[in-house]
Amino acid sequence: MPEIDTSPYADAAADPRTMALRLAALFRLVDSQSEPPKLIVASVRSLRRRVIPPPQFQELCTRWDEGDELPREDAIAALQRAGYTRVDVVEDPGTYAVRGGVIDLFVGCARFPTRVEFDDDIIERLRLFDPESQRSLRQVHSVAIHPVRETVATTSASLRTRVLALADAALAPSSKSRQIVDNLEQGLEFFGVEALTPIFHDAMAPLWDYLPRGTRWVIEEPDALLGVAEEQAQETAEQHGRALAERGVVAPPEQFFVPEADLGRRLRAAPVVLTRLLVEGEAADSAESRDRSEGQVPKSMPRRAGPNRQPRSGRRCGCRSARTSRCGPRSRRRGPTAAARRCARWSTRSARCRPRRPAPPATSASCCRGRCCW
Repeated sequence: MPEIDTSPYADAAADPRTMALRLAALFRLVDSQSEPPKLIVASVRSLRRRVIPPPQFQELCTRWDEGDELPREDAIAALQRAGYTRVDVVEDPGTYAVRGGVIDLFVGCARFPTRVEFDDDIIERLRLFDPESQRSLRQVHSVAIHPVRETVATTSASLRTRVLALADAALAPSSKSRQIVDNLEQGLEFFGVEALTPIFHDAMAPLWDYLPRGTRWVIEEPDALLGVAEEQAQETAEQHGRALAERGVVAPPEQFFVPEADLGRRLRAAPVVLTRLLVEGEAADSAESRDRSEGQVPKSMPRRAGPNRQPRSGRRCGCRSARTSRCGPRSRRRGPTAAARRCARWSTRSARCRPRRPAPPATSASCCRGRCCW
């Protein structure tokens, strides 16, 4: 789930490609004709940002199949409702072009754009094409259409009334609010429209409303994520305050983002919580180091035997086993044992193993790679 890395109150517009990919991910979660994803990865910034409610989002989605009856004017109207921008040549996701009985469109969830050829009111053929060379690649039988931006109206309320209410709350000049209303009525994209995204919908929903029932959550460091969310919320509040000080017409942060309390309840209710990812063996090393600092003997160190005990090197590296009494070719062929590996880790944090009798032959040093016996 891509995140929108720019604030709605910033002086920079969000990347339209990122927005198209984000809505394409939502489409994969609600598309009933494709296999749902097995794994969904989202950052805390992506999780905080509200999205279009699922029912309204599905109303903007459609699918065109080869042989369907679809007037060209209705197809253009459907693309405009979904937020597609009309251009001369299709090169970027979220755009479309019309040339006679042909409509080129680039859906956000597709790798290549699609060329739709009409025969009167019938879709005669669908083909993928290269956006750089504009040459056809291969024929397909259907194309899925989904929204590519969030500034598309899904509410029956008057956008003019909502804009004027925000302008009155910010004490914005009437000339600014009048210009915004004119642009919205003409369907024009203008700089700063992202700060008005919530007015296009009755109420924006959290991202987890799209997740299917039975979805398992795996959260890494929930307390740390909540700390990051609080920092982001504080930064957003400061940016909103500066926008109001400049008499900007913007929606409040609670309509854009999930409150920290709701996000905290959602994260803490996760069935799987990761506090730290440990490499195999790291946990044992840390436990042994902690035992030594407390004056305890590590569990991996075997107890001292009787008078006929093996040398320290043999006991610690585990050279002696049920099959052989000392380092030998059999141990060398089989490689170092688990005890030998433990001994190697132990020896790096303390004195080297020193045998009480002459070292074994050179051929036997491979049982623990020369770390203990040699």
